[in-house]
Amino acid sequence: QDTGLLHRIDGNRDREMVFGDISRLIESK
Repeated sequence: QDTGLLHRIDGNRDREMVFGDISRLIESK
């Protein structure tokens, strides 16, 4: 179960980083 939780957290972090990159691209425009 611990590994599953850690995996979920890592996935959320990746999503946040992706959304951040997208927001940067939108702001640049």
